[in-house]
Amino acid sequence: MLIAGCSSGSGSAGDRDAFISQVCDLYMPCCSKAGKPSDGSQCRAFYGAFASSASYDAGAANLCLTELKASSASPTFCEDGMDNSKVPSCDKVFSGSSSGGTKKPGETCSQDSECAPSTEGKVDCRTLFKDGGTIKKCQIQITGKAGDTPCLGTVDGNLTSYNTSGTETDVLPRGYLCNVKDGLRCDSTTNKCVAISKIGEACAGFGSNLCTKDAYCDSTTKQCAARKPVGSACTSFSSEQCADGTYCDSASKTCKASLAVGAACTSSSECISKSCVNKVCDKTGGTDLTTAFLCGG
Repeated sequence: MLIAGCSSGSGSAGDRDAFISQVCDLYMPCCSKAGKPSDGSQCRAFYGAFASSASYDAGAANLCLTELKASSASPTFCEDGMDNSKVPSCDKVFSGSSSGGTKKPGETCSQDSECAPSTEGKVDCRTLFKDGGTIKKCQIQITGKAGDTPCLGTVDGNLTSYNTSGTETDVLPRGYLCNVKDGLRCDSTTNKCVAISKIGEACAGFGSNLCTKDAYCDSTTKQCAARKPVGSACTSFSSEQCADGTYCDSASKTCKASLAVGAACTSSSECISKSCVNKVCDKTGGTDLTTAFLCGG
């Protein structure tokens, strides 16, 4: 995780303290939205400590701020956090990979900073666990379009689910990440970025993002069906059947309204925050690690 904020102005990020200040000041509305402290102290402390021993690239910082300013216009900005397809330069601000990395895609590495940057997309030192051993090589991750192959995984907000079938023998030098925001997912069968099915369209398999957010994959009809309202029958192991703001109650096997923060709970799926801590719905649930680190509380 690097940056999950934006710049409100066009000021230069000539030094890292100025950069951190601009990012933290403008991330504070996200903290407030999550019910977290919004004075910026945690954010500045976190980045201050993180940046103290890391290289700082002022050019990447200025590009990052420009990209973040544009990204902040999205209504889902706080939830999306770091989306590499929108803010690719932010990954290079403190990593040092934009200036010091020389290793090419497919070459062995031990950390991201060893890999040379690419104009095609983000470059990572990717890890593959194989036959009890570990393979680490530089890999270019390109934002995919429908039909692009090979797909490496699916990006859904802050979460990237990599496509691992267990049959991989090496780290690919380059590949595509399919973004849910673009209506795409990585299909493990075809190894391509494919369109996420809509209500009434065919679906098959397991996992998330088989259907659009307003639907779920009906195992009987093999089609995407509209998610169900409160009172509808559901199966307890498939809470995605129920609409947003509801969950599938394991006892009654019906969709019920999600529990508010502070309500007694037995599992995280029952809570509107998606977090049940000490049998109480926790207000910190439903926020990502970025929010936890930058807001505190």
